[in-house]
Amino acid sequence: YKGPIRTDAVAVVDAIVAAYFAHHREEKRKEVEAQAGIVRGELGTVETELEQKNQAIYALQSEQKILLGAERTPLQTKLDNANTSLNAAHAKTLELQADHEEMVTASADPAQFRARGELWRAKAPVGSIEERLNALRTERAQKEEEMVRLDRTVGPEHSRLVALRTEIPALLAAEQEIPLEYARYYLASSQVDLERAQLFEQSLTGEVEALQGKVADQNVVVQKLTELESQRASLRTRVAELGARLASYDLENQTGGLNLTLLESARAGSKPTFPEVEKTMIYALGGSAILAFGLVLLIGLSDRRVR
Repeated sequence: YKGPIRTDAVAVVDAIVAAYFAHHREEKRKEVEAQAGIVRGELGTVETELEQKNQAIYALQSEQKILLGAERTPLQTKLDNANTSLNAAHAKTLELQADHEEMVTASADPAQFRARGELWRAKAPVGSIEERLNALRTERAQKEEEMVRLDRTVGPEHSRLVALRTEIPALLAAEQEIPLEYARYYLASSQVDLERAQLFEQSLTGEVEALQGKVADQNVVVQKLTELESQRASLRTRVAELGARLASYDLENQTGGLNLTLLESARAGSKPTFPEVEKTMIYALGGSAILAFGLVLLIGLSDRRVR
């Protein structure tokens, strides 16, 4: 436009700019809304998958009584305790076996066997055997007193004295058999204790083997829980990322989402845009000066006269 600028042209330009902004804002809003819809759908899918992982982890933890992050599970602790009990039972079995083998070896030598009986009597007296020993001693003392009394009153050939002379040595011999009775008692007791300890150790061995099988199965579950926890952590990170993207889309949608900003409305110019008189005069003066300089130079070069 070369003529004077009309004021209604400014309004037209403002209207065009406003329509341009409005159109692009709407297009941008639709684009952002479409992208936000995609993100919402993906976020819903990820949240559903995350909830499924949570339920699977909770179900496995409740079923197996496993707490993620714990150093030992209750089943593993139970296995540790069972192993400790088994080791203690095995040590006790070895100890009882050594005692029993020692008593069996000693039983082949009467003197050594008697010595073991006296040792056991000193270490752990048996009430029933001690009662029998006391009864023998009491009976022997009574018969000795009776023999002394009869020896004073009747002749040595009295039938009662003859019987007492036989009964008293028999009672004394029975007293001397008490250490051997102790030895036989503890030999039988050591065998019974050894068999009982072996049965107890076998039962603990079966319990440990059963627990080991359960722990092996539980380790598979723990591995699965670890994988589920890793997947859950990834899903949580994904949910956070999608939530941040959705929040940015919502903010962009609320603000119009258009990166164009109107800095200044159109206004009428103070003079025509063409012709530009000042610029034309400058170009004319410059061109004239150049032509004049070239003409002077050409005249000087063409003059070959010698004066």
